[in-house]
This record gives sequence, structure tokens and C-alpha cells, in this order.
Amino acid sequence: ESTLQYTNTASFKNANVLGADEMLLPGTSKYLIVMVDMAETVGNEANHDGVHIPSIEFGINVLATQFTYDNDSFGNQYDQDATYPNLVSTVDELNAAIAAGKPASLSADIAYGDSFSSDTVIDLNGHEFEATTTLTLTNNSDLTMTGGDYTVNGTYGHVDVRPSSANGSVVTFENVDFSYTKMGPSYGPSTDRLGSVLEFCATAADAGATIVFKNCTFNNAQVLLEGMSGKTGVFDVTFDSCTFNALTSSAPIYVQNYVTGRLTVTNCTFNLECTSSTASAISVSSSSSTSVTVKAAGNTINATAATPTDSSVTGVDVVNGTPANIKFISAAGTTTSTIEEISTTKTGIAQ
Repeated sequence: ESTLQYTNTASFKNANVLGADEMLLPGTSKYLIVMVDMAETVGNEANHDGVHIPSIEFGINVLATQFTYDNDSFGNQYDQDATYPNLVSTVDELNAAIAAGKPASLSADIAYGDSFSSDTVIDLNGHEFEATTTLTLTNNSDLTMTGGDYTVNGTYGHVDVRPSSANGSVVTFENVDFSYTKMGPSYGPSTDRLGSVLEFCATAADAGATIVFKNCTFNNAQVLLEGMSGKTGVFDVTFDSCTFNALTSSAPIYVQNYVTGRLTVTNCTFNLECTSSTASAISVSSSSSTSVTVKAAGNTINATAATPTDSSVTGVDVVNGTPANIKFISAAGTTTSTIEEISTTKTGIAQ
């Protein structure tokens, strides 16, 4: 079945229906007329013939704030500080909004490869934000991203949180779907290696950051919390009501090397296809200067033995002919970290 497609032109009368300082008073109205011109090359084949149904697709953004004619229990000033969304569709427009200190709302999918050197607020607005390189968060800047897809299609594409002071960056992701999609012999969903979408690594001793993930989904995506010798970082990281889907021999939440702080994981679901008994939902390494408190409550781990999908996945560890169990929190050999785990629902090979 084929579909006829034609590129038509659209003209707008009174496109700016109301100016920035104009008000739509009670009992009055304004109209926007959209005129779509049929391309002159289109003949009768575009008519409805029972198979091909003519249709027109276009988008209109309606931006408005509430005037003081509306009263509720808070009076008529409850919307006085409301601002219009700053719609952006290009990298240049997004960078201009960030430079001006304005929140940005995407009006189209965007591929982005710059760093964040000042406070940044991005409403993905249901669109895809593709990170094409490491996005470094410097100058103790804050980052907030909400409501859309964050994808990584290359080897690197994580948000790199690099605090330099004790009260460093505050990073918040809410209702964001993270996907690491690079294919190949060592990365991506065809193998057992997860790709990081956020990494924490302090640039000075005792520098820290607060990071919150709320109602987010992670598809073969990992959050890595680590540090460097002489620059032990301090983090406070929270995962609230998140879902993790992964094919892995590792863990989607991974802590290692020269870090201290607190990791809180509540009401999250981990759906793991495991290629090794070393897989887990959360891994806290016993390596150098790692001392963290993990508080996990009300979580679910659904773990199964993976069926290899290509030659780079060798299969699962086998004990007496059955897949080896995996732990919800792996912290073998850790002597200075504290693990508090309550009310975990475990299925499959999880223990």
C-alpha cells in the first residue's frame, strides 16, 4: 500500500493573535485563520477514493497566562509571576536560552553536543534530546531536564557532573526516558555492556552534588558514581519510582572509587536479563576510598538468565545446570559502606 504525500504551503492571517502585553477580556474573542494551499501539481489522484484519505497535519502553540479577572481561594494574583515557555528547536536557540538564563522548552527533536557551564532548565516537551558527545556540567552549574527522551547513539553521550565545591551542582531529571542505543561489539543493547547516561566525578576533594531521578526509565543505560585519587567526591543521589531495563553482566547503578555519600533507591523496578552472576541492580565497589550509605526500600527486581544475542555475549554462569542467582545489591568485600535494604520483591534468579 502506498501513500501519496505532497508538500503544501501554509499561510497565517493574524499569526500573532495577541501581543505580549495584550489581554483577552471576558466576553471577547480572537481568531486565527489557517489557510493551506494545495500544491498546483496535485491532480484528482489526491481525492478521497476509499483508500487514500486526504488529511492535513500542522501544529499550533498556544501560549497564555491568566489575567486577574479570574478569582479563586488565593485571590486573583496567583498567576502574576507566570511566564511564557521559551520554545526552541535548534542548538543555537537552546544555547541562547541557556546563556540568557531562561528555561527552554523544546518544540522539536534536537541533537546536542555542547557543555553546560551555567544553570540550565530544559523541558523536553515530549521530544527527543540526543546527546552526541559528553555533556560536561561545570562551574557547579545546576541542570533540570523534564518530560521527554534522552538518547545516546554514540560511544559517549553522558551528562558529566563535575563539581568543584562542597555545595556543587543540583541535577534533576523527572519523567525522562533514557536510552543507550549504540550497537556494536562492546556497547549497547545487543551486548551485556551498559552505556552511561550520567557520571559523577568531583574535580576537588570533598566537592559534591545532589542528583535526583524521579519517574525515569533507563533502557540499557547506567548511572556511574565514581571519583579520582586525592579528589574524593561526596554525592547525594536519589532514584524515586524509576524503571531499569537492561541486558547486563554489571549493574545500572554503579558506585566505585574515591566517593562518599548517600544513595537512596525507593519504589524502583529493575528488569534485568543477566549474562553473568556478577550482574545486580546496584553495585557498590570495594575499591579505593569508597564509603557510601545505600538505603533501598520498596523496590522490585525481576531477573532472568539472558539468551545470548551475538558472539560478544557468552552466556550466564551456570551452577549445577541452572543459572547462578544474582544479588539485588552487590557490595562484596566492602567494609566501610552501609547497606540498608528493606521490602524488596525478588523474582527469577534474584536473591
